[in-house]
Amino acid sequence: MSPKFERLGRGQGSGTEISMLHISPHVVIPDTEIDIHAVRAQGAGGQNVNKVSTAVHLRFDVAASSLPAFYKAQLYNPDYS
Repeated sequence: MSPKFERLGRGQGSGTEISMLHISPHVVIPDTEIDIHAVRAQGAGGQNVNKVSTAVHLRFDVAASSLPAFYKAQLYNPDYS
C-alpha cells in the first residue's frame, strides 16, 4: 500500500478541512505534523531548470508527532524488535 493523502471535511459550511497521510490501515499522520515545501531542484536539467519548483522537501518531527511510542521506537532504532 502506498502512502496517500485524504482530505476530511469538518462539518457542513465550516470551511475547515483536515488532510491525513495514510501510511497503512493503522497508521495515519495529520498534515499539520508534516512540512512540505516545493523547491528548485539542484543539478543538471532541461529547459525548466532553475525556473520552476521541481523538487519537494518533506519534513516530519518524529518526537513531536502523534505516532504511538511503538512506531517512534522503530524509527529511532532500526534494530528494534
